[in-house]
Amino acid sequence: MTSAAHGREPARWTPTDPEPTWLQDGRRPDGVDDDTVAAVGKLSEAMEWLERARGRLYDFHQMMGRADLLAGEAVELLRECGQGGSSATACATWSGSSWGVGPTSSSRR
Repeated sequence: MTSAAHGREPARWTPTDPEPTWLQDGRRPDGVDDDTVAAVGKLSEAMEWLERARGRLYDFHQMMGRADLLAGEAVELLRECGQGGSSATACATWSGSSWGVGPTSSSRR
């Protein structure tokens, strides 16, 4: 495949480092048996699942924060258009927030 702009082969990536020795077949420290290798492999798999769970928790945290922000803005907008009573109470209750919803409550900002 040649480059139309230069009429030559495109550059190709070639690794400069040799293959790591730990990837070679039959390579393990002396005295380590198959059961130990299997146990460490299982621990590695558990750590992968832990990392995935942590990522999901982070996503959940971000989504809850965004929902809380939007619900707070909705309460403020409802108050501004004269619907600060039951509509704002319903919105605050739905979101589980601690916003004041009475007519004299101040903004939480």
